[in-house]
Amino acid sequence: MWFYERKDFNMSSNKIIAIIGTAALIGAVAGCGQNASQNIAVNADSVQDGYVTKLGEYKNLTSDIELTKVTDEDIQKEIDTLIEQQRYVTEVERAAKDGDYVTVQYVQTDDENAQPQTVSFKIGSQTFPDEFESAAKGLTKGESASVELQEGEDIHTFDITLISVSEYKEADDAFVVSLNMQDISTLEDLKADIRLYLENTAQNLYNQQVREDLLSQIYENTEFGAIPDELYTEYKEYYTSLLEDMASEYSAQYEEEVTLDDLVMPTMEAEHFVGTTEDFITYTSKSNLEQSLMLQQIYENENLTYEEDELYSNIASEWVNHTDQYATMLDFLKDHDIQWYKADIINAKALNFVMENSDTQYTSNTAVNETSEAVADTSEDAATDSSTGTNP
Repeated sequence: MWFYERKDFNMSSNKIIAIIGTAALIGAVAGCGQNASQNIAVNADSVQDGYVTKLGEYKNLTSDIELTKVTDEDIQKEIDTLIEQQRYVTEVERAAKDGDYVTVQYVQTDDENAQPQTVSFKIGSQTFPDEFESAAKGLTKGESASVELQEGEDIHTFDITLISVSEYKEADDAFVVSLNMQDISTLEDLKADIRLYLENTAQNLYNQQVREDLLSQIYENTEFGAIPDELYTEYKEYYTSLLEDMASEYSAQYEEEVTLDDLVMPTMEAEHFVGTTEDFITYTSKSNLEQSLMLQQIYENENLTYEEDELYSNIASEWVNHTDQYATMLDFLKDHDIQWYKADIINAKALNFVMENSDTQYTSNTAVNETSEAVADTSEDAATDSSTGTNP
């Protein structure tokens, strides 16, 4: 499977939000995945209490959301990015210009202890200071230029010498072979695989957006009876704990503290929500609780079922991430109510029923998930930067 690692973000709180997205905070009401910690579901026994007094129409729903079509230009952009990451270049004898891959040696001249450093970068990639990129442009091999960089109130001077200038080559079969990808040996193979990946990615995004749209349509036309405050409180505590766990996981993974505010504030801004983080969590908890009750009602109406193997498979997939705390799955379940996992499956079954019985371009995302996993597995082997060396 073709691969490259997208450099869409440097890990910071705002960028992490781009990964989590609105769906994880608002649209994560159960059914959007297999991991119970990623889905928000009310205790499965609650549906027996008849909190839904009027269920909105949930069959043959339509959506105005359009499925993105993959173009030849989209595929070429991915190939161009891959060429840059793999540094598929050829050295040329001319002055450096925008878009070239150059190697320069620089030394800080106002520091007598400074040692020469060698770096390579693409001019225009903004991976090095603009002053360096501007100074490199127009130089030929062996030529030098002086650069001044301001740091606070201090100005430092550097001499840079152009060692080589290269231009990116066009993708060809030789380039594809050099990638050493299984079952992909020609440029046409690569293009076909990229197209499949992009189409699957577009379908996955479409599925997610339509899922949220249809869920909202049903919710807007559903009425609820008196739901006890205790249930709202219980749900809010559960929802908050999931967000706190999510923040902790991201903090540990990226070695950068991620707070509850970091998770919630960007979504509040996107939704134009006025209030505090606590207000937003209360509001979101209420809507997610009611949507969960609504989905469970659909599950009952359609006499949907699930297998015990599905339930324990979901629990096991969660437990394996906590084996350092729980030696067995039974130990895990002592601290994790199995009813939440049952509700997760119930809600997923109901939402899948809604999607499969809608008048949309929804399709199963099995192929999307398989492709995405393959890309994720190999992306770590890809080049991840358009520069090498030490940034001054």
